[in-house]
Amino acid sequence: MSPEKARKLFDNGGVLIVLNLPIGSVFGIDMKVYQVGEKFLGLKMIPPGLHFIYYSAVSKENLPNIDKNLGPYPYQVLKDWTRLTCNISVSSIESLVNQLQPECGFVSSVTEFVPQNFPIQESTEPDSTTEKRFQTLEEKYLPNMKQVPGTEIRFTEIPKNKYPDGCSASQITKHNMDSTYVLEQLLEHYQNKEDILGELQMAHVCFLIAHVYDAFEHWKNLVQVFCSVDAGLESYEDFMKTFLTILHYQLKEIPSDFFVDITSSNNFLVNTLQVFFENVKESNTNEQFRKFVDNFRKNLTKTLKWDFETVPDDEQPVIVEL
Repeated sequence: MSPEKARKLFDNGGVLIVLNLPIGSVFGIDMKVYQVGEKFLGLKMIPPGLHFIYYSAVSKENLPNIDKNLGPYPYQVLKDWTRLTCNISVSSIESLVNQLQPECGFVSSVTEFVPQNFPIQESTEPDSTTEKRFQTLEEKYLPNMKQVPGTEIRFTEIPKNKYPDGCSASQITKHNMDSTYVLEQLLEHYQNKEDILGELQMAHVCFLIAHVYDAFEHWKNLVQVFCSVDAGLESYEDFMKTFLTILHYQLKEIPSDFFVDITSSNNFLVNTLQVFFENVKESNTNEQFRKFVDNFRKNLTKTLKWDFETVPDDEQPVIVEL
């Protein structure tokens, strides 16, 4: 970086002061992690936009002084970070960040719980019914736990009803296979439909960096909704192209075997994308979109060695002997 550019970034960039962080602690911003040294007091030259600050303390020792002890923002990760967060709006009170972040103001990798009630006290009297006598250990000895209010990331709830009221049996079956209705219900929660893609990115970085398991589950659910759209594909071609671009960069940060179920050896993402590719193949979408999707599929096959041609066991044709 040239001295002129460094000076401009110093004058116009943000500054984050981090006091009293013990030596040896882990401190990170976006995609860069440091181990804190004796002179560390924060960062300078931070570019505008969304940033993820995280830390993990290991001791209780202190530090001195200020500007000379500020490390520069790690610009080598800015390009990757921007690709992972480009749809997360941050510039207004109604921004996606303000809508999704916990009310407490920070994201924790460890879910905090409080008991809603306490274990039933053992009675000295003999149980009068079989039901009491064989009461489950869970009900008898464990409190009912609930996440501490205000600490959860406020993700949009995926609609439980996958079909509108009054559907026939055949229509219910169709909606269970085609998530167009669910996607349209989700989009009603946003003024800008691109914000749902920002929520996908928010869920991804909260899991990737903060290790929030609920964020990973929400990310999986959104991916499944997007990939199961069938009848609405023609209406959402641009949306799907943006989704696949986002997914392309997200998958670069995750090991290829991460999505494999250790009990069944099935890869969640391979199976989910296989449905999407088949839906596109059978759709009336335009040639440019089909080519874009096909290039995405070929890239995954080449880089991750994922096979999208083999039919899953549960979808194999069944031979019935009469």
